[in-house]
Amino acid sequence: MQRRHRYLLTFCRSAQQTPHELRMKAEQELTEARAKIHREFVVAIYAKIGQPRAGRPDTYEAGLKAALDAVRQLGSPYTDDSPDGED
Repeated sequence: MQRRHRYLLTFCRSAQQTPHELRMKAEQELTEARAKIHREFVVAIYAKIGQPRAGRPDTYEAGLKAALDAVRQLGSPYTDDSPDGED
């Protein structure tokens, strides 16, 4: 028995933008959203670093440890599993 292939074609009419333009816009919006998340993440880390560190001296090493603790507490700002951030 010969196996048949099924195809699905979608036709859309766009009066304004081409599919390429729509994709470029969506990719730009994704880039902007990721940048916003990154900025907010950095602000949150700096806020945690600025808090008094009980029992820790005010040294570079203590500040670095505080930054790492803040990153661990906040987790990753990205939720995708891809290594390069692409979907």
